[in-house]
Amino acid sequence: MCYITSLWDECKKFLELAPSYVSTACPNGLTGGLMYDRCLFRYSNQPFVTSETDQGRIFQVIRIAYVEDVVTMNNSRWRLMDRLINDATTSPQRFASGKEVYKNSTMTYGLVQCRIDLKPDECENCLRSSTETKLEASDCSVGRGYGHQFKLVAFGPLCLVLDLLPLMEEKEQG
Repeated sequence: MCYITSLWDECKKFLELAPSYVSTACPNGLTGGLMYDRCLFRYSNQPFVTSETDQGRIFQVIRIAYVEDVVTMNNSRWRLMDRLINDATTSPQRFASGKEVYKNSTMTYGLVQCRIDLKPDECENCLRSSTETKLEASDCSVGRGYGHQFKLVAFGPLCLVLDLLPLMEEKEQG
């Protein structure tokens, strides 16, 4: 699965190369996964939406950044993710991205994406549980006036990205 914001050529190249890397690292494995840039490759001898295969993985890049109003920032993040989850579960592409003002013109950005074969309720359950776990664990509350500016990638039967940096600007620059 590649993020919907990926260019097809990038995704295709990754999908062509990924199996050789996974099979080299785990030549006799029945399950495997590889994440690179904006793409995720997974295989298993079990359905993905089970407790045995849906252990998920987390990748975080965290920087401590000055935040004028931590409570407002946290509320903005929760509003944004709630809206994106609702949008993604009703979208045929199981994808949503957006932004939310948290103070004056300062924005938070987010992206959520489920595997396209998930039913709406499976997508919603997975996104909500992942978001609650990850946002509570990285709550923007490091001292007064400081908080996390982070990129969080978590995947199980879905790929979830929450990024407080502009996703689309990052893509345009790279």
